[in-house]
Amino acid sequence: MSTKEELLKALNLSKGYEITKLPRVPTGILSIDLILGGGFPLRRISELYGWSLSGKTYLMLRVARIFLDRDQENLVIWFDREGALEESHLESFNIFPDRFIHVPPSECATADDLLDKTLAVFDVIEKSGGNVMIAIDSVGAYVKGEKELSSSTEDQGRVAKSIKAYLRKLIPLLDKTEGSFALACNHLYLSPSTFGAQVKKSGGTGIDFLRHVGLALQATKDSDVTDPSTRAYYLWAVADKTRSLLGDRPLKTAVLIDKGGKGIHPLSGLYYYLALWGKLIPSNKNAFTRPTASDEPTFIFNHEEKKIRIAPEKDYNRAVLFLEKYGPESGIPEEIISQAREYVEKYNFHA
Repeated sequence: MSTKEELLKALNLSKGYEITKLPRVPTGILSIDLILGGGFPLRRISELYGWSLSGKTYLMLRVARIFLDRDQENLVIWFDREGALEESHLESFNIFPDRFIHVPPSECATADDLLDKTLAVFDVIEKSGGNVMIAIDSVGAYVKGEKELSSSTEDQGRVAKSIKAYLRKLIPLLDKTEGSFALACNHLYLSPSTFGAQVKKSGGTGIDFLRHVGLALQATKDSDVTDPSTRAYYLWAVADKTRSLLGDRPLKTAVLIDKGGKGIHPLSGLYYYLALWGKLIPSNKNAFTRPTASDEPTFIFNHEEKKIRIAPEKDYNRAVLFLEKYGPESGIPEEIISQAREYVEKYNFHA
């Protein structure tokens, strides 16, 4: 018997488990999926964090819709501790209630409740099969006996301890499944000097060490953002714990929230991503640094000493045609070009 076989026997393992690339569920927004390395990983915990009204719930619902579309047996369990979810949210994404289980605050108020109900979920999954998306909105709200979170060290320590205990037990449960995953929402309550830097969260820092991927969101300010009929603004998205997946590619992008509150187009932000990567030139560098919807910058391909302008937010299909024609000569990988075409055809919902 070889040394490896002896070690496997000592570890009570029937075989050596290979380290494989985790499959992912996309957000349906190409630039965000690019900075996440393909989307949120299955069989793991991911964190989505940002300030109030930064689009966290919106993005979680997009992911839920795509996860449900992947397999008719998939289910979403939404732990709504903050009571923010309404029926209209599901209707806007065409999410059918028969495959969506809503757990209101009255039924799951503490981290202990969350753990008990999650254990019950995976007990059923183990016996009956299938996969689930565990959506937690939000982790900071699940604290035993919580009334109002403060920034005190004692309070943050208590939060982190509760969350860590839950997450440590959740990770092996997810890993045993074929395609379940957890997406936890978290609030920022202390503005950092530089977005993406270390910041305080209502759920403490416990999740930082146990999540597989993190995505931070921040909405830009715009003069008409408070008017639902004309609201439009850019959303910055910054990924962390993904650098090894992307190499030198950017970890940041910006996506446009449509005027009229219609949502995000699948290709919104792709050209910001390419400009950050140095593959395109924004026509308005000030708008590129801190974009608002009123700027609507175009982007420029340098091709045979000609500057070819595209305005991606106005005509996505035409923009993809430009990308297919001139992208390879600008150093843009074929995988991104083909994904752009796939996204405009496949994920063009709620646009």
